[in-house]
Formats: sequence, structure tokens, C-alpha cells
Amino acid sequence: MIWNETIECMDREDMQNLQSIRLKKVVTHAYHNTPFYRKKMQELGITPDDI
Repeated sequence: MIWNETIECMDREDMQNLQSIRLKKVVTHAYHNTPFYRKKMQELGITPDDI
């Protein structure tokens, strides 16, 4: 049974683009809302824009 045909049947390139967008959103949220992850990223010299 398919719940969301658009997402479940998309081609590999579209899936990778969607995953990239979602990853950036999660990393940005963690950076701006979680001091622990913000500190870890700052120690590594990276920001969400580096993703």
C-alpha cells in the first residue's frame, strides 16, 4: 500500500534533493535552538550554511 505516491515513487535525484532540503532544515534548527549542537558546530568551525 502506498501512502504518499508522490514521495514514495519519486526518482532518485528528486529524493536526494528532498533529503538535502530536509537535512539543511534540521541542522539549521539544531544550530539556532540547541546550545549543545551550536557549540559543537562552532568548535568545528562550521555553520548550517556549510551543509
